[in-house]
Formats: sequence, C-alpha cells, structure tokens
Amino acid sequence: MRKYLRQLLSESVVYGLSGVIVSLIQMFLVPIYTRIFDPQDYGVISILTTTSNLLTIVLLFGLDNSAAAWFWDKPEPSERRKTFSSWVVFLAATSLLVAFGFAVTASLWSKVMFGGDEHARIVALWAGGLLFVGFHRVANTWFRSMRKPIYAIGYSLTV
Repeated sequence: MRKYLRQLLSESVVYGLSGVIVSLIQMFLVPIYTRIFDPQDYGVISILTTTSNLLTIVLLFGLDNSAAAWFWDKPEPSERRKTFSSWVVFLAATSLLVAFGFAVTASLWSKVMFGGDEHARIVALWAGGLLFVGFHRVANTWFRSMRKPIYAIGYSLTV
C-alpha cells in the first residue's frame, strides 16, 4: 500500500510540475510579446486561442478518455497500439477537414470574428495550426498510460 501511495505521489508531482513549468515559461514570454504585438493583436490572438481550445474539445470527441479506458481493458501491446493508432488517424482526418474548411473560408471567418477581412491571413495561418490540435493529448495519454512520467513532462516542455 505504501509503495503505491509513494508512486502516486511521485507521478502526481511530475505531472503537476510540467504544468507549472509551462506556465512559468509563458509568464517570461509576456515581455517579449508586448514588444512585438500591438494591443489589437492580443485581442486577435486571444480569440483564435480560445477558438482553438474549443475546437480541441470537439475534435477529440472524448476519445482521450475512451483510449485510456480501452488501454487498461486490453493488456496486449498490439491491441493498445491499435487503439492509439486508430485515434491518431481519426484525429488527423478530422483535423485536416476542419483546418481545410477554415483555411478556405478564412476571409469569411475574419469578417465574422473581427468585423473585417484584414485578419484573413492570420486566420488562414491559424487554420494550418489546427492540423496539430489534439496530438499532444494523444502523446500525453500514451505516456501516462505507459506510466512514463518523465517522457510526459519532456514532451510537454518541448511542444
């Protein structure tokens, strides 16, 4: 019992530490961002970031929880790899579809979100970034399921 509590505590510290370190890095980047961007740009970035966060929830389709549950239901390594591979393929296909839709209609989305088409290029670039939305969740779920907290924190800090 004591062994499991120690393991739980150590892994919780490692996973929690990655979030703290990422937040500290973001805090130190604020002075750089304030020199580069105008206040209006912050509004655009904030709206697109919020939209990305909402789209991440939709694009994941709850498969992060399902993959974790399936991981423990199927102890065979090949079945576990199939589960995560299927999730990656599904995520890639849906992300590609959504990113393409936003990129093609970037001018329209710029008008809807910002009241004009002057930010259409930024919306198109942002749409390209949607291709990669959610893949960090796949990697973190895999590392956590495999009980590799050091890999999880390393991945979180490099991405």
